[in-house]
Amino acid sequence: MTSMKLFIAVAAALGLPIHSGDIPSAYLQALIPSEMMSIFLHQPSGFVEPGKENWLWKLNSAVYGLPNAGNLWYKTVWNYLLEIG
Repeated sequence: MTSMKLFIAVAAALGLPIHSGDIPSAYLQALIPSEMMSIFLHQPSGFVEPGKENWLWKLNSAVYGLPNAGNLWYKTVWNYLLEIG
């Protein structure tokens, strides 16, 4: 909370506009590194391919129910910010 107040104070002092927003699908943009973990899912009903009923799907990106989805998203944003300087 202190860092947010500092950010708002600096922006106000410099006369900068402040915008806020929410990205509801932000966690869905985080990729799961293959060296970190592999998550496999059963095919959901209605999407089962004939002849492949017992196959599993490999999850490549984070989903909301994943316990560390927030951490994966944070790492994705952090790496992007490091890339752009």
